[in-house]
Amino acid sequence: METLEDGFYITTETQSFDAVAECFKGGRIYIAEADIQCLPSIEVETLEERSSKLARVIDVLENDDDVQKFIIILQVTFDSS
Repeated sequence: METLEDGFYITTETQSFDAVAECFKGGRIYIAEADIQCLPSIEVETLEERSSKLARVIDVLENDDDVQKFIIILQVTFDSS
């Protein structure tokens, strides 16, 4: 659970989602938003030369009407030599 300025951000296993939501509803706690998201579980280092290709893929996904949501955590390491 993460405390935010105006609420909380709670992370749980997918199979516990309904039970957690019901606990809040049963306690008469207002739920502003509740959804299931896939959190990334693999970390891959991206090289500078691949970053432009990755940027194009991200651009395509952002502009595709069939894609509702995607999550990406990106850390690019630039060679300073």
